[in-house]
This record gives sequence, C-alpha cells and structure tokens, in this order.
Amino acid sequence: MFIGSLLLTSLATASVPSEEVVVFGEPFAQWDGTRWAVRTEQVVPTGIWLGTRSDRTFFAVDWQVDAVVACELDGREGPNRRDVRCRVEESALRVAGLDRWQRASDREWVQTILEEIDVALADVSVWLRVGKGGQVVGIDVEQSDTFEPGVFEHIAHQIFNPFHLHVQPYGLRDDDAWLRTEDPLLRPPRTLSTRGHVEVAHFSNAHRGHWVVQTRGESSIAIVYDPLEDGVRREAPRPAWSGFAPETDPQPEWELPAGLRLDSVSLFDLDDQLLRERVWTVRSGGISYTHTGTLRRLPDGEAPDLGVTAQLPPPPPKHPMANLDNAIRLPFPTQPIFEGVQRVCINIGKDLGIEPVEVDDGPFTVSCDRDAGRTIACLQVDGSKPWPERMPTLVCPGTPRDLTVRPILAFDPTEDISDGVEILRRVTTHQATFVVPELPDAPGLLEDGSCGVSEGLLWVALGSEARRQTCTLILPDDSERQIPITLVDKLSR
Repeated sequence: MFIGSLLLTSLATASVPSEEVVVFGEPFAQWDGTRWAVRTEQVVPTGIWLGTRSDRTFFAVDWQVDAVVACELDGREGPNRRDVRCRVEESALRVAGLDRWQRASDREWVQTILEEIDVALADVSVWLRVGKGGQVVGIDVEQSDTFEPGVFEHIAHQIFNPFHLHVQPYGLRDDDAWLRTEDPLLRPPRTLSTRGHVEVAHFSNAHRGHWVVQTRGESSIAIVYDPLEDGVRREAPRPAWSGFAPETDPQPEWELPAGLRLDSVSLFDLDDQLLRERVWTVRSGGISYTHTGTLRRLPDGEAPDLGVTAQLPPPPPKHPMANLDNAIRLPFPTQPIFEGVQRVCINIGKDLGIEPVEVDDGPFTVSCDRDAGRTIACLQVDGSKPWPERMPTLVCPGTPRDLTVRPILAFDPTEDISDGVEILRRVTTHQATFVVPELPDAPGLLEDGSCGVSEGLLWVALGSEARRQTCTLILPDDSERQIPITLVDKLSR
C-alpha cells in the first residue's frame, strides 16, 4: 500500500534532529478562511442509529461521508489555543445497514432520512478548539431539534478527528521523530465509550518541496458498556457475537478488548508548515472496526464533485450466519463455564420474522427477539445445577416459519490452551469461550474473525471454516501469544 511504503519501522530509524529549525508561520493560519475536502469511511462493530425524533430510524454499520467544509478563526483562548468555527458547504452521505434494503418502501424510508440529514448539515455549525501544535482538543456540535442526539456529533467527529496532528513546539525538522499518547483516530466513535492506552509515533522529513509527516500509532483499548450510566439502564450495544456471560439484573458493565492500528501520511507546506493533505487508515484486531479517508486543503474556487447521497447495499456476508435459514445449531459448552446462570447469544444479520418470546424446557430457557433488522437468539442454563445431559431442540414461533435452536456440545471451556483449542465443526457458527485465569486482558488478532481475553475468559469467533486457524493475543507487555484453533468432527475429550 502507499501508506505502508512510506512509513518508517521504528523511532530508531530516525536520525538525530538537525540543529537548524524552520520557523513556524502563523500556526493557526490553516483555519483562517480555509476550505477542505474530506472523504472518510467508518465501519463500526455495533452499528449506529440514524434517525429523526419522530419515528424514522435506521441502523447503520458503514458510513461514507464526502464533505467540503469551510473554517474561520472565531476567538482566542490564550496564546496557545484558538476557537474555530466550521460549517459544511456541501456533503454526500452513503450509508449501509443490516436492514431496510429488500423492499422499495424501506429503501425510500432510508433515502428520506439520509437526504434530510444531508440538507440539515448545511445549517449546522461545528466549533473546534485547536492548539498551536496542530492538535484538535475539542469538538462541539450544534444540536438539532429534528434529529436524534449524536447524529451530527458522529458525523462531525468523523470529519474533523483526522485534522488532529500534534507536532513539536519548535515545528518540523528534517529527520525528526516524536511520540504522543493521544489521537482521536485511535478511539472508536463516541457512541462507544472506551478506555485504554494509546501511543503514536510521528516522523518528519523534507521531500520534494513538502514536509512529509509519517504516523504510526497503536492502541490497546476496551469498548466499555455501563448499563447504569447516568443512573439510567440502557440496552447493551451488541457485537457480532456477545459470547457467554453471567446472567444478572442489571447486566454488569462489560468490556470488549480491541487493538487499533493507525497508519498515516501527511503533507505540509515547506515554507509556513501548514497542513495541506492527509491520508489515513485505522484497522482493528478484536472488533470489526475500520476508519479510512483523505483530506486536502482546497484552492480558491475549487468545487469538487462529491457524488450523491444514497443507501448502500448491506455489507457482503463473510460469515455463515449471514446465509442462515431458520435453524440454528448453537455451539454450547460441554460443562459450565462459571457458577450460576449463564447464557450465549447469537446475533443474526437479518430479520427472520420472529416475535419476542421466551420458551422454557427444563433447565433451559431460549429467548428470541428482533432488533434493528436483526434476529437475536439466546439460550441460558443454570450452571449451579447438574449440567444437562440432554440438549433439546427449542422453538421460537415466527412468521413465515418458526426458528429452531438446537444446542450442540461444541467446546470444552476448561480445555488446556497450551496446545491450542478445539471447536466442533458441525455448528452454525464457530465460536467458543475458554477459562484462562492465568492470562491478563488482551486484544487478539484473528484473520477473518475476532478473539481476545477479558476477565479470565478467552473468546473466539471464527469467520471462516478453515480447519486450522490462529488467535494472536497482544499481551500488556507488547509480547504476543499464539493460540492454535482447530475445527474438529469430534472433540478429543
């Protein structure tokens, strides 16, 4: 890739900075009556609600925003910070979701929402607080009486977070390098609260009439869900597979470990060191999250073609769940994972016509529900009682057909992971949880899938049916541990 070919491998490759210092021009001039073209795309793990305060809503998992924004200095907060007011001159939104696509009436519904947002953006002001070194330290968005809170905020952060580039106080030097411990690109959207460590390395060089700043950053974070935030119980945003968890009321705070990696190249003017353009990509291990894009300063009078505002087709299926009929072979443990009530849930990326229902069968309870065009099937059992020897097929009534859920003993949660783990092949989706009290919380990397360790549990969710796969855990000391995963026809124990 273009970005990868330019990035340096480590701080050690940077030579000792030259004593010659290039003096800054006016550090805030890049915001003084400038126009920018921004093209950005985010794919988020749990989706984001788009909607009006009436009844028009849409669950989006892929956002593409093209925009021309105009900015001007608006006030001073001291010698090192300024206020900037920006507005969207023109925009085009292209959004994909998991629902409201098959029928023409649904597509018209979504198109209406997108066009209303597109028109309303022209009346929204965004205030930035920017630092002398190029950092964006705050983004405030004008709220709307028409749209749900957070819609414009998400779009504003998607557009303006990439402008954050915190350079050295003395400006840019040839063959220079420096570290930072914060970058908004290394945190998922603000609809998901996060906590964790961020580290970013920047490298600057003079090249062909520009300053080139190459950036590589990594974060080891956890997406945090607190059901009682602000004293109000909320429904948890659900990742692609919610895994096993103790069943309590209310649902406890949980964390989804994730690792993000940022690669970026930025060009600055050689004389006044003002940002001219940037290209970036952020990818994840542990969650399905990407953020890619470009921005560039526009010359006077240029009006780039942004395309049209439209709904995109749903993301192509990468997982066997996407092709599910109305029968689930649910992977279930051969013995309890922990004491007490525990359950496993599977989110299916389409509406199977199931009405909300709970069905009891001895120690089992199966529940089915619909949410934003998805079907959610959960099975729970009390682990403090004798583990069931019989795994019944449970039924959730629906239209046009019922949904059947058959638990399959597909993995041993107490398996020693030193030689890898096994998951039974003959299930609808290959996912499992293993007890690993010796391992710290850690994000994981798994090609075409996800994995990680959280609170003494190793969870894996495979996106392919390859017989042998590997989960690579990124431990807190930056070392790696590989966990082989094998799909088998019969468990060895």
